[in-house]
Amino acid sequence: MRLTRTIFIFVLGVGAGCASRAPVLPTLIKQVRQDNAAVKVKALDRLSRLGPGAEPALSSVVEAFRDPRAPVYQGAEKTLLSLGSLGLEALGTLLSDRDAWVRARAAAALVAVGPKAETVLPQLFMALNDRNPNVSEKASQALASMGERVVPELLNMLQSPNASVRQGAAMTLGLMDSKCQALAGDVFLPRLKSKDPFVRGEASMRTTDMGTVGVPIFLKVIDSEDSDLRHRALQGLAEIGDTRPEVLDALIRLLDDPQNTLRLKSSLVLGTFGESHPEVYKKVAPLLASNNTNVRRGIVRSLGSMGAMANPSIPALVFLLEESPDPTLREDAMESLLKMGTTESVEAANRYTKDHYDRTSRRDPVVTEE
Repeated sequence: MRLTRTIFIFVLGVGAGCASRAPVLPTLIKQVRQDNAAVKVKALDRLSRLGPGAEPALSSVVEAFRDPRAPVYQGAEKTLLSLGSLGLEALGTLLSDRDAWVRARAAAALVAVGPKAETVLPQLFMALNDRNPNVSEKASQALASMGERVVPELLNMLQSPNASVRQGAAMTLGLMDSKCQALAGDVFLPRLKSKDPFVRGEASMRTTDMGTVGVPIFLKVIDSEDSDLRHRALQGLAEIGDTRPEVLDALIRLLDDPQNTLRLKSSLVLGTFGESHPEVYKKVAPLLASNNTNVRRGIVRSLGSMGAMANPSIPALVFLLEESPDPTLREDAMESLLKMGTTESVEAANRYTKDHYDRTSRRDPVVTEE
């Protein structure tokens, strides 16, 4: 008898609970549709606790996500994510909203979802090419969070004739781990080594378009016996502008390349990099004391392109002017001082020229017998 009564009371309680919750959802939906931000936020918070049970409120929550007020659209985002697959589908639809800021917020919401957002992959890849950079950047981050599964499509995009498509794919790969980035090398490295000059040229262009993702690919061929590959790798690294130590080491090695054009080009690239990157100057300046003539000449030339960054090397350049037995090296040192174009470097060059003139003019004239 007691057991029967207990069951009856339990069932009655559940029924009363359901009855009391029945009108809650319509009330919350009405509150979400109100203009008062505080009311909307409170209602959205309660809806988010219902999880998938808040499905009838989906359209109202989507409209709240379009609200420009941060507390409101953040509350709507929380509710959409609590809805599971339905909420993700709604965010995928919002990636094509007319308002760029709504599209950007939808992409940003998907960043934290990670691999679970695979249901909206097509929409994210479309958003990757969005004309608004905020949208494409967030879409790139969301795709990168999905890991290796998106790499095949990114590699296909890297081969697109559309530069913006390639840029979006490269940007995404650049956010991924080295394992994913290495897969790009598996595709483009063989093409870069192709005997067909057209295939090689196109691969070089595509690799350059990858930005930092393309750096390891170029580093793998920059020491090749194929001089054309060395030229292409050097040009690609110059355009990418990455100054990581491995790149600088490769450029320094090229200062002693058998081809004079490569030696000259590498010194110019080092100089260009060093003009705005202090770590480059710190790396190359000590090499003024190198025993390798080609390397020393290349460093002298590169310093001339660094402007004020190379001012600390002015005494060393003047020393070469005064003491080096190599006339070509002395000429390079003078040219670099003038090319640096700073007050200190130009004064040092002029001072040396004047001193040199004074010394030679003071020499005893040669007397010849009649």
